[in-house]
Amino acid sequence: CSKDEIKKYKRINLRNLRSRFGSLIMEAELGYRQIEYMMGHVLPAVQGAYFKLPSEDVMRRAYLKALPHLMIFESIETKVLTDERLKEYEERDKQKDKVIKEMMERLDALERDKERKEWLEEIK
Repeated sequence: CSKDEIKKYKRINLRNLRSRFGSLIMEAELGYRQIEYMMGHVLPAVQGAYFKLPSEDVMRRAYLKALPHLMIFESIETKVLTDERLKEYEERDKQKDKVIKEMMERLDALERDKERKEWLEEIK
């Protein structure tokens, strides 16, 4: 989008953003069901009986195809998150959660110890 295109939207709201998003992904020449899926629309029951939802891989490729149409800046570096890389991130998050839990337990123990010392000082 150029700055002039952005300026014409004086008041940005959710409907404007959704409408613009839909228009931009149509320009990327995605299939109707892919556009509907990206917009968060639910397929009518009749269509759902005949068409299955696109796979994650199909939607990833469709999104990457639409990405140049969605960008505000002229160029941007894109990286695809592989399943292996995602598992690495999840494992790192688990390790961090474990460290945080251990630190919280130690902090609780220190606070209890402090309260115990204060209590002992009071009864002396």
